[in-house]
Amino acid sequence: MTLDPTSALRQWLAEQGNRPLGDAALASGRTLQPFSEGLSAAAGNLLRKAFDAVERNDDDRAARYVRRAAELPYDEHEQVHPAVMAAGMLLFREVTDAVDEADDGDVRWLTSAITVLDSAQGAGAQSLRHVLHTLDSDYVLPPRVAKPLRQAAGEGPAHQEPDPAPDAGADVVAETSASILRVSVAYHLALHH
Repeated sequence: MTLDPTSALRQWLAEQGNRPLGDAALASGRTLQPFSEGLSAAAGNLLRKAFDAVERNDDDRAARYVRRAAELPYDEHEQVHPAVMAAGMLLFREVTDAVDEADDGDVRWLTSAITVLDSAQGAGAQSLRHVLHTLDSDYVLPPRVAKPLRQAAGEGPAHQEPDPAPDAGADVVAETSASILRVSVAYHLALHH
């Protein structure tokens, strides 16, 4: 009898708990970390390929990559869907790389974000606002940049990353991930064109 990957993982974890100090390793989360890293790497690779496909106007190929990432199992260790986390990280890197590479006084990274937010919706808009909130809290920005950034991000407590329920189906995870991916591509295009 062949087990599905999630059942096989649960069986392996149960077996690990029966080994000396196995329960300690399980309780620390150390046992699940390699699985989390593998899921994250797989989702990141698939979404990077989807990003490249969108740039080449190959939306069908991009949708297949997003779907494959969305079908990865829920990451119990990180408590996220790997595809959603990878999409959020792709957007985060797009924006923070632009900030880090900008010359003093160059605010194209911010004007590009504002331009994209004007038309972004759903999880993609939520994720971009989360990135802007993170920049506001983690970077020291001059007031002339911080004020429009805060306006674009919205007032109130920091926005959270889109986070479908652990039992959300692949369709929900794919749509959430695709929404964030669309915003990443739109941001990239706005910044570089």
